[in-house]
Amino acid sequence: MNLSDTLKLKELQKQARREKGIIRRAKRKQEKAQVTNAGWQVFKGQELPQSALDWIERYQNDSNAKHGHNCQIFSNFNSWVLKYVYFKGPNPETATEWIITTNDGGYYKVGAMAMVWYRNINGNTGSAAEWSIKNTKLCIKQICLAQPVTRDPNYQS
Repeated sequence: MNLSDTLKLKELQKQARREKGIIRRAKRKQEKAQVTNAGWQVFKGQELPQSALDWIERYQNDSNAKHGHNCQIFSNFNSWVLKYVYFKGPNPETATEWIITTNDGGYYKVGAMAMVWYRNINGNTGSAAEWSIKNTKLCIKQICLAQPVTRDPNYQS
């Protein structure tokens, strides 16, 4: 392979990377539009509104009744994670559905970074331990689009 061929190859590789980036950005934009079209929005406030606190209380009561144990979303000195909380409805104050991500996954599963708390399309309580930001985003997207939540590939019991 001569110098000219090497330069051509490098230029082709550079073009392929640019095209992959364009495709990735378009895919992210499409996924964001799907989530928005499904009625979900990112919560951008600094404090959870009363509607979220009411949702948490209902979630905990339903989970406790169903599973027979004490479910406490905010019991381990944890907090909700900015940009990873979603609500469904015209505004947060009147929202009746929430997806809340907390930063204490390790309390529930060894080494987990986060817990995602949600209700599935049947109204049943659910939670998912996540070990990476990538999988946390995937989990939230799946919940927003009413898809089955896949287990994080880094899952540990």
